[in-house]
Amino acid sequence: MLHGAWSPRKVDPLAAQYVDLLVSDPANAYLAAPAYAPAVWRWATLEARLQLLDEWISNMTIEQQTAPTRRGGSSPLDLWRQFEATAQTARSRLGLDPLSRARLGRDVAQTRLDLAQLLSADKQGDDDDEE
Repeated sequence: MLHGAWSPRKVDPLAAQYVDLLVSDPANAYLAAPAYAPAVWRWATLEARLQLLDEWISNMTIEQQTAPTRRGGSSPLDLWRQFEATAQTARSRLGLDPLSRARLGRDVAQTRLDLAQLLSADKQGDDDDEE
């Protein structure tokens, strides 16, 4: 086994730790909802694989990191970069970086404002009907 990034035996326990850490933080309470479970697990799996790849390449020289693998595929560093980009996308979708958290907060606040305006307009319409 080179790095274990494809081994459920190595990945799943790490991913479970990432999930536990994430949902135990009160700031991420919304991610504990069952509707988020598949996306949270996917993110955690990516983070676990990224960690295993990082541990694997950290013991290599730069030449080893940038050389194509024996199978003629991407270099270890290129593989790590691909996983980092994919993990970053998953982080953003879940609101786990500052910019995406701010955007998510803005969208939630706007939705609440829109709902409040809708309810207010509906209440005014009811009041007008009573007159």
